[in-house]
Amino acid sequence: MGEGEPPSPLGALFMETLISIVGKRKGTKKMPSKNKLLNRAFILSSKGNHKDARKLLLAVLDQDPQNGRALLLYLDTFETREERAKGLEFLFKRHKPLNGPSN
Repeated sequence: MGEGEPPSPLGALFMETLISIVGKRKGTKKMPSKNKLLNRAFILSSKGNHKDARKLLLAVLDQDPQNGRALLLYLDTFETREERAKGLEFLFKRHKPLNGPSN
């Protein structure tokens, strides 16, 4: 996308979601519901925009690390088993306090 060109519909959807998450529009908006984020992430992922879908799914998992639907969709955004393993390892590190005491 060059300078001055309108964003793609998926890019616009992603930016709208990010703006609503950070609350930078007029006034402060609260974060969209987990279901809305999950639905948007599913749409992005199904269109092949896995990177942006992962960002939304991480926002859901930060709110609710036990959300199985978000976890499965997050793992599904990776192409190979190795990438999925790295993604899962990343989540474990990100949510380490939730994994219980370390030995």
